[in-house]
Amino acid sequence: MSSIRLAFWQGDKRAGYNRNTVETPREKKAIAAKAKRLALTISELMRRGAFAYESGEKDAELAALAVAARMAAIRSGAAIDNALSFIVASNDRIAVIEAKARAKATRKDEFQSQRSDIPVSIIPGMGHSDMITRPEAIRAIAAEFP
Repeated sequence: MSSIRLAFWQGDKRAGYNRNTVETPREKKAIAAKAKRLALTISELMRRGAFAYESGEKDAELAALAVAARMAAIRSGAAIDNALSFIVASNDRIAVIEAKARAKATRKDEFQSQRSDIPVSIIPGMGHSDMITRPEAIRAIAAEFP
């Protein structure tokens, strides 16, 4: 205990020791050097240190917050995975529907016209608006009327 000097300002005014502190000469030098490096008084450095100190309760609160954030991230990842799986399945269903529609559009014998006196030509891959806007459709229509 001889290396630690106590000063509680009870009539003891030994030079170089702060009142109400417990510090070794090595600690005092380190504190003084840090205060000088930061251009602060020792009192200001100690005041800032006291306000910056957080108890272990804050660490426990931060740990609980970190656990909650991690769990939220896991749930978010699972929700994203579920959404992506749904999108893939939906795209597969749409591809099947489109393939059936393309196959049906290429078979002329399945199309039954309402009027047998009007000739019908099916041009695969074209819709109603394409029949008046796309050059290949207009050529096909023109070829039906000599």
